[in-house]
Amino acid sequence: MKKINSTVNNMLVRIIGRKAMKEYEVFRSWNTLVGDHVAQNSVPIKVENGVLHVSVKSSVWRQELRMLRPQILKKIDEEFGKGIIRDIQLK
Repeated sequence: MKKINSTVNNMLVRIIGRKAMKEYEVFRSWNTLVGDHVAQNSVPIKVENGVLHVSVKSSVWRQELRMLRPQILKKIDEEFGKGIIRDIQLK
């Protein structure tokens, strides 16, 4: 099964590019990156031009994520490479 996953990932990288694949990995890893409590109150919507768009349940959670933004971006840089996601847009 690992060989199939690896082959599929390699094909995707060739089709969409390495940066887009990394952006997708960040999108897919949102719950792990931010933890269960934050993940229950926010959902990634899309990545566009290095900006991760995230929907939040309330204005309170929007403010909370604004304060957490630097730590989340730092964690993304550490796990996926600097500059993959350059900002987080909260909606």
